[in-house]
Amino acid sequence: MSFDIIILKPTDPAVDDISVVEDVIPLGATDIVSKVFNHSFPGCTEGAFISGNDFSVELMLSGDPVESAHLTLQFGKSWADKSERNFQVLLAEACRTLGVVAFAVSDNSRIAP
Repeated sequence: MSFDIIILKPTDPAVDDISVVEDVIPLGATDIVSKVFNHSFPGCTEGAFISGNDFSVELMLSGDPVESAHLTLQFGKSWADKSERNFQVLLAEACRTLGVVAFAVSDNSRIAP
């Protein structure tokens, strides 16, 4: 099973729902955005980051400079509450570093930071 996430940099960083995002600014240069996400999820932009049997992450960047990113979280056989907390910490770290916001595609809600 997978979970899709859209990462944007809204002009209003306090927005909690992607459906009310009116305007965005670029996340940054492709090499910088890749470096930040690969720090949290090594290999996620070159194929996939794999966290044992817990989960894997793939990241696709759009534009140069990057205007948005699409992250796919694949749940592994050992996915559990601890896995979710680990993923959330890593995602929030990357988002804070870039000043971006992650939204769940399933319900448009903000999930990080």
